[in-house]
Amino acid sequence: MNFLLDVAPEQIAKWSLYGFAALLILVGFLRGLGRRTGRSLLRFISVAGAVALSFFLCRRFLGDAVGYVDKAVAHVPGMSQEAIDLLERLRAALPDLYALIVSLPMAVVMPLVFLALFFIFSILLAIPYIILAAIFFPKKKKGLPGTRLIGALLGAVQGAVVFAVYVIPIAGYAAWGTQATAAVSAVAGEDSSMVEQVNWTFEHVVEPLRQDPVVKTIGQTCGDKVFDVLTSFTFTYKDQKYDVKLNDEIGVYSTVAADAAPLLKGKSFDQFTETETEAIKKIADDIGGSRVICISLADVLSTACTRWTTPVIDPLTGLPQVGEDGRVVYETFMDKERPRSDDPKMETILQKALDTFKNSTPETVADDLRGVADMMETLVRYDVLSKLNSDDPDVFLDLFTDPEFVQDFIGSMESSESMKEIMKEVVKVGVQSVVEVAVDELESDEAIAAIGTEAADILNNELSGKTEEEQKAAVTEALNDALDTYLSDTVEDKEGAKAITEFVAGLLLEEFSDKLAAGETVTADDITQFLGLTEAGGIDFD
Repeated sequence: MNFLLDVAPEQIAKWSLYGFAALLILVGFLRGLGRRTGRSLLRFISVAGAVALSFFLCRRFLGDAVGYVDKAVAHVPGMSQEAIDLLERLRAALPDLYALIVSLPMAVVMPLVFLALFFIFSILLAIPYIILAAIFFPKKKKGLPGTRLIGALLGAVQGAVVFAVYVIPIAGYAAWGTQATAAVSAVAGEDSSMVEQVNWTFEHVVEPLRQDPVVKTIGQTCGDKVFDVLTSFTFTYKDQKYDVKLNDEIGVYSTVAADAAPLLKGKSFDQFTETETEAIKKIADDIGGSRVICISLADVLSTACTRWTTPVIDPLTGLPQVGEDGRVVYETFMDKERPRSDDPKMETILQKALDTFKNSTPETVADDLRGVADMMETLVRYDVLSKLNSDDPDVFLDLFTDPEFVQDFIGSMESSESMKEIMKEVVKVGVQSVVEVAVDELESDEAIAAIGTEAADILNNELSGKTEEEQKAAVTEALNDALDTYLSDTVEDKEGAKAITEFVAGLLLEEFSDKLAAGETVTADDITQFLGLTEAGGIDFD
């Protein structure tokens, strides 16, 4: 026994594997030798039938996962009433996500279910084998020459098949575990004793087994495909079918978990640095490869934002309910009330974000997160997060009169169509913040009207025959001229205010393109209301 202490763990694991394979093949060979050809073939068919039947039932179980869990969840030992209530609330609020979450653990354990079913059916199908063998292949003292050898070979093949069935889950789970070790190390830290133990186990036992030539051959011939099918399912989300493959998902989860490690340090949002924003950008790049994450994020975002933008209707009046603060009451999501801001400008941006993200889809959510990450990177670089938490009323004015910040901020939104829509609202708020100063100083609504008139004049009369870039340049020049003429000298950086005019010009051209194409006239009021520079649009000049 002492010599075993000097043997490497990976060698012990391989010897155990080869010993198990040799035992199954040897037993199959010897039993086949006694059964001869007919009985060995019949037994081989029964074993193959057990494999096929187990595989079929596993696919059927996975397809009906939600129904089985609904029936069993209340009877799970140790399941608290709080956990049951949470699942019920999740099913009521997010039925699609509930079905997806239920399907995931079922898919994870399905290779083990397959193994258990194979063991059971191998025993059960031995009964019809015995009956049929007795009828069609009664035992004889003498048989045709070579029948014993053929029977032995069939028995050996049967043993190899049984060995492959047992190896398929082991190899598949080992591959998952190898991918997960990097995530465990990143989250828990390399110095963690748990991480050291996990890494040692996978390095000296699991990975050598996975790379063993016999195991790799089984995987390449059929094992990898069987494991992949057993852990895959088709999920329907909003009438569209998505193929979910856990073999692909596990790698993404491991990468996301590793990349998310910097976000688990307990920092508050306004303390984020480039380390945290870089982590969010990596996660945004990662999740595009995960159907599950994209569907989950899209479902939560779209459902939450839809409920938070749906007013609660008073059953007596048929009108939206109004709270004690005088604001409309909206529906809740998972008992969470709609996020609000006491700052009217921030509330406007928040409303736009909710209206935008309620249209999130699995195809767009990764780009949306990338847009958020790019935006946060810019906010961190200019220390905006801490400024937004201050009581300084001129935060937006200071930001939008910094031309470098404005250009970087606008550029950070280019990766996402949803973020571009929110960007439009943010720029409008920036325009309002800049113009409010001018109006306070000039004490004149005529200045705003004049800016609107000059912009409208360009849109109506000066764009014919110009390219899209030339049109944007013409509108930008008109807005800059108007700022030079009418913007108050109290705005410290007039050039900073001009930093947003090109983006505003693009907004105006996009907003009024259909009206201009139809031959209609854009008025000064159209311009000022669109940018929120009138009482109707957001600023009270009285």
